Amino acid sequence: MAEISDERYLAIYSIIGSIPKGQVISYGAIAKMVPNCSARMVARALRITPEGSKLPWYRVINSQMKVSDHPGAPRQRQLLEQEGVTFNSNGKIAREHHWLQT
Repeated sequence: MAEISDERYLAIYSIIGSIPKGQVISYGAIAKMVPNCSARMVARALRITPEGSKLPWYRVINSQMKVSDHPGAPRQRQLLEQEGVTFNSNGKIAREHHWLQT
């Protein structure tokens, strides 16, 4: 099992920490930026983030441009909306307005 000190996890946290307010990126897009990484690894990195972290975890969404289904999903959507991220009636985020260009 990988440790948080694993270079991949540190790279994932660095990318997430650099996402500007009002922007989002997918688990898969982050994975493509980190060698030998998968979207599942990005999700795991977020799950094991130390409590009290200031990491903007809520700016990471799924490949369908939606908030993934998890216990923190309502809070994630609330935080994104507070930053001006808009959702359509199907819960999708407008890619053209909020997607982080990499």
